Amino acid sequence: MTRSVFAVLTLLLVLVPAPAVLATDEPEPATTTTVADPDAPQPAVVVQEGSAAEEEEAWTFRYLVPTVLAIAAAGVVLTLVVYAVRVRGRYRVVR
Repeated sequence: MTRSVFAVLTLLLVLVPAPAVLATDEPEPATTTTVADPDAPQPAVVVQEGSAAEEEEAWTFRYLVPTVLAIAAAGVVLTLVVYAVRVRGRYRVVR
């Protein structure tokens, strides 16, 4: 019974952050069309506006790293609880 509950909880912890993978916060680049004078000099390099803006942290750093840390911490706590209940409670020292 406890193994199946643990399996379901682990599966939920893995599947709940899954929609964050599909979400993207990348804005579409702004494009503008201008009609230039044919006699005006053309630039040698076209620079897109907004390329100097600071980039946000990747979704892996924002969502995946905290999720993995939380699952690891829960695993350590659960392991200690299982040890305390099953192994330590099973044996008695007779003096």
